[in-house]
Amino acid sequence: MSPLSVWKYLKTHKKKAISSSIVIGLCIFIVLFMQLIVRNMVDGFSLSTGRLNYFSEAISKDDKILDKVVNDLNKADSIEKIIPSIIMTSSTKNTIGMDSGFVVYKMEEKDINFTMNKLGLSLQEGKIDTSKENSIILSDMVVRNKKLKVGDKISKDTDPYFKISGEYVLTGVIKGDINLGFVPMQSNKHNLTSAKNYLFFWKDGFRKELDSELLQNRSKNFDVTNYDIDWSDSQNFNSSFTFMCNLLIIIIVLVQAVIIGFTNYSEYFQRKEEFGIEKALGFKVKNILARVFNEIFVINILAFVVGIALIVLFIGIESFRVTARGVPGYRLIVSDVLKVAIFPVVTTISSVFPVAKLIRNADTINIIEGGH
Repeated sequence: MSPLSVWKYLKTHKKKAISSSIVIGLCIFIVLFMQLIVRNMVDGFSLSTGRLNYFSEAISKDDKILDKVVNDLNKADSIEKIIPSIIMTSSTKNTIGMDSGFVVYKMEEKDINFTMNKLGLSLQEGKIDTSKENSIILSDMVVRNKKLKVGDKISKDTDPYFKISGEYVLTGVIKGDINLGFVPMQSNKHNLTSAKNYLFFWKDGFRKELDSELLQNRSKNFDVTNYDIDWSDSQNFNSSFTFMCNLLIIIIVLVQAVIIGFTNYSEYFQRKEEFGIEKALGFKVKNILARVFNEIFVINILAFVVGIALIVLFIGIESFRVTARGVPGYRLIVSDVLKVAIFPVVTTISSVFPVAKLIRNADTINIIEGGH
């Protein structure tokens, strides 16, 4: 004989099924949300790091070392152009209110045009204004993040995430998928030949060769930044967040497993007489266990669907907001879903084992006679 259908049980216990699915689904949503936040931070960093797919940077405290490197590389086959600049760093506000850095280069107008052309960038609005000492052009996403428009002034006083000293006037907006900015300088008013910062543009196919030559001179007085170094620093920084996220996932899974397991045991304990009567009527223990397993598993699968549905809804709603805020959109990937798939499995196992013991130990005779 087989016990009653699991679907009939769920139909008659809608409140329990719905409440359990929502609670577990919210836990799944929280875990997925944390993973989205970590990935969003990495995506924000990559918007700045993307510039280093086209050149490498060198910053020196020693003029002799810098002069030697620049003179040697000017003759090298790997170099297309070396641009002197003043490198400044600033930041935008990411989705959780933390800094997301980007670089601003102070250089001559002709070098700005060359750099933008190499990076596939163009002016979306405004112009490169060399008539003003304090003009600045910024990427479109930076402008949206800071809620600026051409003609607005920006400084540390007006924007706590703007890290550059002085007050600047936004004269242009850059179109492209790299976060950066430029402050134009007139060559007849400024001398950049003594600049301690240089951008080294390699010729096609010579990236590794150029980086190798630069890294040979790397020391405490001569620092090199290329894509691999910058990305590695980002990964090291974000690995701590990833570790904390994974640790929190484990804690949530274990706590949820204990709580849900205890709750299910309490609820199934109230059905002890039902199990005893079913055994007395000839139902096999394995069939009763199979039905209980299905009841618990179906609720957990429903919870899994609820969790995924909530995070997809959240991403859909936020997609409209992040565009206006000038930050990367949230991305859900397959590995995120696979990671939370452990929830229904662990919760089902933690619930089934104690209930299985309860069913096996159900004393049919005592229950029928009114005992416990």
